[in-house]
Amino acid sequence: MGEFLAGVFVPVLAVSMGASVLLTSFIVVAYNLAVFLSSYIFGRAADIYGRRFFLQCGLGLSAMVFMVQVVPSTFHRDPYLLLLTMALAGISVGLYSPALMAFVVEEKKKLGRFMSWGAVGWGIGTLLAGVLASFLQIFVLSSLLFMASFAISLYLPKFKERLYIVPIFPVKVIRRNLDVYIAMTLRMVGATAFWWFFPVYMSVNMHIGLFWVGLMYTINAFTQFIVMNFLDSYKSIRMVHWGLALSATVFLVMGLVTVLWQFLVLYIFVGVAWALLYVGSSKYVMARCDEKATASGLLNSTLSMAGVVGPFLGGMVTVSFGYRTNFFTAALLTIAGLYLLVIRGWGPGKR
Repeated sequence: MGEFLAGVFVPVLAVSMGASVLLTSFIVVAYNLAVFLSSYIFGRAADIYGRRFFLQCGLGLSAMVFMVQVVPSTFHRDPYLLLLTMALAGISVGLYSPALMAFVVEEKKKLGRFMSWGAVGWGIGTLLAGVLASFLQIFVLSSLLFMASFAISLYLPKFKERLYIVPIFPVKVIRRNLDVYIAMTLRMVGATAFWWFFPVYMSVNMHIGLFWVGLMYTINAFTQFIVMNFLDSYKSIRMVHWGLALSATVFLVMGLVTVLWQFLVLYIFVGVAWALLYVGSSKYVMARCDEKATASGLLNSTLSMAGVVGPFLGGMVTVSFGYRTNFFTAALLTIAGLYLLVIRGWGPGKR
């Protein structure tokens, strides 16, 4: 919950500091690039050296970094300092995420049910962020939540972890999952093109308060929670197919609506689509590889790389054609991913 509590309104914070659209894009890119590199490096390391150490280090580092973000958000309002602290936050998030996913799978837990609680954390976090409406309180609470997570991690059940020899460039893992990695990247490039700037668009262009933006994300998250609890028995690749199809449809419709309640309804379908995609893709890549932290880390890396490309794309599209064009761009990219995965049957291996 701490990660999402602080992250949703960072673009709004950057704009309030006087950051341009381009600089706001760089702040978002810095975070996602850091997650990309960190997930790749530490996901592989967790398979080689063990998950517990990296899980605990990541949570502990996150608690410190999110507390440090109080400085640029409140006491020294400098967007360049915010960029630096967001990059550090990305490193800490990428440190613990792959290890946590692999830990759950190796403990034979139901992945969909576990991920649903992450969605609950996101929902509560965004709602609290909207209610608090104070960046000082948001970052302090985020840090405290990470501290609580770190304390809980110290009491996780101990078991003998199976370690693997993973090359620096894990070709085998990439080849086995390349079709889903590509499809998810295309979808997320389109989604992040508008997602990171959506709070700014709603507050500045549509004059809608941050509470309503937080409520939209909360609806999305709690929809994910409900749906994810029913997905463990379904075939993973089919969930990805349906998630891509629903995403493309929703993005297209979002480009046409103009009223707050319509966005609120659409965010229910956004939640369903992402639940299908995230659970389906995570189950898919980890089921096909023994190096589960590496596979999960690479999935996180592809999503984060999309978060590097997407904000740049969103910024260019917004400047050239207006913000709403980003929704149609997202729909087209998602359709391209679905085409490669389903119609072309692109990618090695059997599904």
